Amino acid sequence: MNGNGPTTFDPSGSILFLGSGFAAEARNLSGDLLPTGMGLKQIFADLVGVEVGAYDLQTLADEVATRTDLYQLLYQTFTVVSLSEMQLRLLSLPWLRIYTTNYDDAIELGLQKQHKAIHSYCYDESKPRKLLPGSVVHLHGAIRRTSSNNVRDQLVLNEHSYVRQHFERSLWYDEFSRDVRFATNCCFIGYRLADYHIAALLQPVKTIRDKTFFIVKEHDQIFANRVAEYGRVMPIGLDGFVKLYLELPKLNRLQSPHSLKTFRYIDPLRDKKTITPPTPIEILNLVTYGTFNEGRCMETLPNSRYVISRQEMAESAVKTLVTGKTLLVHSRLGNGKSIFLSILAHKLAAAGHQCFWCHENSPTLLEDLRALKPLQRLVIFFDSYDVAIEVLDSIAQELDDAVFVVAIRTGILEIRAHEILDRLPQPIGRVSLDGLADSERDDFLSLLDLAGILERGLRTDVERCDDIREIVTSIYKHSGIREKLENELVPIFSDTPLRRIVIATHLLKIAGQDAESAFLRAVSGFDPFTVAQKFRTKVSEIIRIEDGELRAHSPVFSAYLSEEFFRGEDIADVLYLIITEAVRRTPSRRYRAIKSYFMQVSNLKQLIRGSNQKALISGLFDHLHRDSLVNDEPLFWLQYSIWMMDLNELSASETFLSTAYTRAESLSGFKTYQLDTHGLRILLLIEQSMGFAERVTRIEKILSTLDNMIVMVSETSHRSYALRALNELEPFVNTRALGLSDSESRALAANLERLVRTLEDLRRDNEHNQEVAETAASVERAQSALMKVVRP
Repeated sequence: MNGNGPTTFDPSGSILFLGSGFAAEARNLSGDLLPTGMGLKQIFADLVGVEVGAYDLQTLADEVATRTDLYQLLYQTFTVVSLSEMQLRLLSLPWLRIYTTNYDDAIELGLQKQHKAIHSYCYDESKPRKLLPGSVVHLHGAIRRTSSNNVRDQLVLNEHSYVRQHFERSLWYDEFSRDVRFATNCCFIGYRLADYHIAALLQPVKTIRDKTFFIVKEHDQIFANRVAEYGRVMPIGLDGFVKLYLELPKLNRLQSPHSLKTFRYIDPLRDKKTITPPTPIEILNLVTYGTFNEGRCMETLPNSRYVISRQEMAESAVKTLVTGKTLLVHSRLGNGKSIFLSILAHKLAAAGHQCFWCHENSPTLLEDLRALKPLQRLVIFFDSYDVAIEVLDSIAQELDDAVFVVAIRTGILEIRAHEILDRLPQPIGRVSLDGLADSERDDFLSLLDLAGILERGLRTDVERCDDIREIVTSIYKHSGIREKLENELVPIFSDTPLRRIVIATHLLKIAGQDAESAFLRAVSGFDPFTVAQKFRTKVSEIIRIEDGELRAHSPVFSAYLSEEFFRGEDIADVLYLIITEAVRRTPSRRYRAIKSYFMQVSNLKQLIRGSNQKALISGLFDHLHRDSLVNDEPLFWLQYSIWMMDLNELSASETFLSTAYTRAESLSGFKTYQLDTHGLRILLLIEQSMGFAERVTRIEKILSTLDNMIVMVSETSHRSYALRALNELEPFVNTRALGLSDSESRALAANLERLVRTLEDLRRDNEHNQEVAETAASVERAQSALMKVVRP
């Protein structure tokens, strides 16, 4: 296309961004052509009787509102009654998304005239959980949302301040950034130099620049220079763009697997032509920083020259997958799930399977699925459990014969057992990566020797290690990495925005999440890619920078940095920003997981260390509760209650738990399992703090909560929490049995008898579960102690 434009026709995978120049050929209720931004300013200036350049648009609008009906004027101006042929032809195409800074309803009218479904949203409306293809998003307000009461609030007349202060921090910006990242093309139509601020929403990244096009009526070299790092200018106007775009060959996603956005093809032969063995530096960077190169891995397999190839485990996984639909690859944090998925993909691809990664839920998911449908022996790999849960239903419905491999942390596997059975295609097989065979440990020692870091003390430590995480942690002690990192982090930490971005990226990795640029932007207040570029050489050692996204290398390395180099004060500061921004994005499963992880007291105690830990965590909770959205969260008040319990502030803990229940009552469908388990613990602990023979005033609450516990202990997803609470029964009975009335003692005894039978059944079914056995023994002792004081 002119050598300077899109090369394929793919509106269903592309986004359209329309400015006032696009609507200029439409006519309004007065029969006039719609004004551009400058045209509207001229209308205001004429009404006020001043030169057009004397005041900005907002000031002129405020003055007009004192002299006439501003709402009626804007309604008459921006309600569209007719469109040009080329406007209609452009809107007839099935665009993935249409963004506009226009107030008018030209787009909606065009869709209506062609009998298309209209899904239109304004910047101040809630973003739906799933945005349908073809949705229209008004970034500066919409005439349909305007009334005489809100006209100056609804229509954003000061565009530059809006982009900086509002849109970048809105949930719509998350969607916009995601759409841009996945889109085949990004086409800006109807913008000029005065609208340059729109380019600030993009990133100066080659992969985005190469697919972004600014369609203008005539060449403007200054405009071209200003947007050169964001995209290419095409001076062909709307008519020329529509005509040329319709002439392009249609994109064939299956013909070019690299054009798929949701899936990435795994080609085991891609790098076989490379014969240079991995260098010691590559191996050192892999085992210390976690800088894994999938191509190098594929090239060296099935030998253990770059990674330990774990061929026996891979063979076992293949056999499990043959008879199943979904394979869960699980381990504790940092034991090599992502690397093992590459190893397994290599083995399956070499055996004739068509293997694809699914790293994210792309807006082009359905288009990509249609492209994959004709393929046979499909295997889809997920290195994120959250992504798998989001998209597997849709994928399984379209790809009947596909099988799936999902990486998941062992702790998540235990907590989400019910969800896994309900949501993942069955039958489901499992393979655990925890632990190392002797041959795998020997392979690791050989790799370390090749990297030149296998000193005698390290060999001794590695020979004692039981899994990969322990080996990597041992390497940090012996490789001199600490001194190197200290030197590299000094300039990074001297820059406040970059420090926040680096810390946030690694904290998210510890939580099992990659940081999206839009989220990092909201957390830091700056574009993360631009900030990281200032210290690219240094930053690239600890963060991978590619396609405008920042990625931590590995959770083990992130944990090491957090423990050894990040100050507790800085972590607490960044955690506040992460939590508040995640709460604003709660409808997204990904951000619910982030919110939940970083609110948990147990995780906060792992992340925030030092002699002032208690003060920092207390300060964080106090700061968080002042945020109105966080304050509405039941789980926040639960964790605040748990923290108060840790500080032995039992009265405050009980009060905050009561607040959690109050918040939960206002949320439809909220399950109070976690509140109940903590509730039993805090009730029992408070009563234990009372006098030995003083009346147990909370016994009714204890009995009703204990009823819930008996049900919860039978369910895998809630069992570990319930068991922890039930362990408080024994000390409670030992200290407070004399404070119970006869009827209360008998009621408690009946509940303990039911609980003993339930735990006995669990102990038979889980004979190797030490936690179940210990809790069962403790409850039986509580039962015996109570029987000594129960009168017949």
